[in-house]
Amino acid sequence: MRPDRDKLEDWASFALQWASGVLEANPPGSPGIDARADALRAIDDVLHIGTASELRPVQQFYQSSMSRAVRQIQAERVDSGAIIWKMYNHGFVIKTPGATIGIDLIKGYGGTTMGGELAAKLAREVQFATISHWHEDHADLDLSRSISDSGGQILVPQDLLERWSPKEGLKLVEMVPGKGYDAAGIRFEAIEGHHDGPPDNCDVNMYYLLTREGLSVLHTGDHWINRRMPLAPSDEASLENLHQDYPVDVLLVNRSPYQFRTIIGKIKPLVAISSHENELSHDLASRATYASSIEQMASIQTPCFTMAWGERFVFKSRMHRPQT
Repeated sequence: MRPDRDKLEDWASFALQWASGVLEANPPGSPGIDARADALRAIDDVLHIGTASELRPVQQFYQSSMSRAVRQIQAERVDSGAIIWKMYNHGFVIKTPGATIGIDLIKGYGGTTMGGELAAKLAREVQFATISHWHEDHADLDLSRSISDSGGQILVPQDLLERWSPKEGLKLVEMVPGKGYDAAGIRFEAIEGHHDGPPDNCDVNMYYLLTREGLSVLHTGDHWINRRMPLAPSDEASLENLHQDYPVDVLLVNRSPYQFRTIIGKIKPLVAISSHENELSHDLASRATYASSIEQMASIQTPCFTMAWGERFVFKSRMHRPQT
């Protein structure tokens, strides 16, 4: 053990406790934008230690954040609109009047992960779980099995279906781009994405959800993640077509440094929520920060929010665009 490990953990504990208090007092959408930014930057500092996932204060912060989120998911009643919880790290839970939906849910990474009891509680709440692609920071076989065992359905792209099909007991629904799936008053549609970066090429589904109340959500998976390449003309055109075909209330957009402004500007959501910051399985060079998301979103006219683990955003039905 490093001789300075205790001092490092003391500092991390203080920083995370302070940040937690600030975020609790200034939830997403509150006037305390500057305070939130300071708190999220403090979390960045801790999570950009190479061994962050093994630090006890990080593990405790994560467990506390996830425990609070799961308690809220269990207890909250939604009569209109939706409540959206940011999980880990490109993962979300969306609770609507008709269903509770998990998106790219995983338990965590390394020592920073949900315990079995907490994961089981979460699994029992999720009626539908969509998975964008098979990479382990987006697809968790054990958690998916728990959701399936609790009666939930798992919506997956074709190559993940092939990987998981031998696993007994999983209730898998293959989602082919261009085709939809209707259940519990929700329309699920897969939109073809692509993953430019390493380690592997894979099928990527972006998921479009439309509830019976008219709420629409788009989750981008890891689409257009390659920060070294500008969008090709065909990608620019597909964004234009996507906006026409899929009006979006809430955009859950992966942290793609080059293209935040382009993607949000062309999709034109009512609200955008960034995600996939501080993915602890990524090396430090590619471990995006909350601060960089805040900086890029600050110049975008669309209301944009950056959220820490376990925070929630309440989307009210009055925010919906007028019917035409």
